[in-house]
This record gives sequence, C-alpha cells and structure tokens, in this order.
Amino acid sequence: LAERYGWTQAPFHLTQLISVVLCLISCTVFLAATRSSPFGLWQWLASVALAPLFLWLAFVAYVMLTYSGPEV
Repeated sequence: LAERYGWTQAPFHLTQLISVVLCLISCTVFLAATRSSPFGLWQWLASVALAPLFLWLAFVAYVMLTYSGPEV
C-alpha cells in the first residue's frame, strides 16, 4: 500500500525492527527465567519464535553485507 501511494516505508521498517528486538528480549528473558522448570509448551513456543527471528536477522545481515548501493 505504501509503495502504491508513494508513502515512505520508514515507519514500517522501524516497527519491524522494534518488534524483532522486543521478541528477542522477551523470549530470551522468559527462557532464562524458566530454565529450571520442565520444558513445556510455553518454552517450545518461545523457542519456535526465536527461529524465524534469527532467520530474519541473518537475512538483514546478508542484505547489509552484499548491498553495493543504488544502481546508476
């Protein structure tokens, strides 16, 4: 929608970055706080949430490392 109307996409990118950071912090704190309890459904859910998060971070790192600037 933003591309169609020519709007800036910065707010969308910013909210995506904020949500990834919050997910990383909350999952890590939750898994660290519950490490002495049996590995149940909530721990699995937190672990599953971390998997796409790390894939997204790897993709962002790949794009940043291989980006050569705008084409002329």
